[in-house]
Amino acid sequence: MGNFNKTNGKLQSHMFCFAKQNGYMSETGELDKEGAKTMMIERLKPRLDELINFYDYYVQDRTDIEAFAVEMMHCFYYYTREFFKII
Repeated sequence: MGNFNKTNGKLQSHMFCFAKQNGYMSETGELDKEGAKTMMIERLKPRLDELINFYDYYVQDRTDIEAFAVEMMHCFYYYTREFFKII
């Protein structure tokens, strides 16, 4: 699937530690497909919670639907981009 040892940068270090601590990869640094999927869901959850709170605060009053849409796009773009760097 992917090997953290072949990637570089700050994200690599952070994701490597997260994956290792949560048992998503083997001792050699290999991350299986199911482990990657589960890991990314767990990594997205706090950000999605932020978006839900943002939605509750702004969008239900119809004050800032555009800002909510932009926040969602940034969130999913960032995590999708970083996910595909790993695998």
